[in-house]
Amino acid sequence: MPKSRNSVLNSAFTKKIVSVKGGRPSEGRCKPVTVRFTEYEHDQLMQAVHETGMTASDLIRQTAAGIEIKARPAPVTNDLLKELIAWGNNLNQIAYKCNSGGSPIAEISEILTKCYNALARIEQTIQGGASK
Repeated sequence: MPKSRNSVLNSAFTKKIVSVKGGRPSEGRCKPVTVRFTEYEHDQLMQAVHETGMTASDLIRQTAAGIEIKARPAPVTNDLLKELIAWGNNLNQIAYKCNSGGSPIAEISEILTKCYNALARIEQTIQGGASK
């Protein structure tokens, strides 16, 4: 039975680690490939490199191997997610107080308002309209 294209590619791109005395292990990459791009193709590649944070070589290698490439998250999104996590921790503390007999209604209202605002900023960022 013939091998599928993906199984052939995956076996072709499996890394073979070779020890090198006195240096880092080589990954067996000894076959250079020269590729010429049009201006448009080069621009597309450089845009993908910028969006993923990968090198052009790694991006091309992983694409050829059929690995799904994802853009790295924008730093503004990370900041908003960290803030949302902090508010989630505050809500957990309030829930703990409520379950132990306390009733911090004012704290709950304030935290929920801040969470709602953080979620609104995250949604705006995801839709591309936010600036930090």
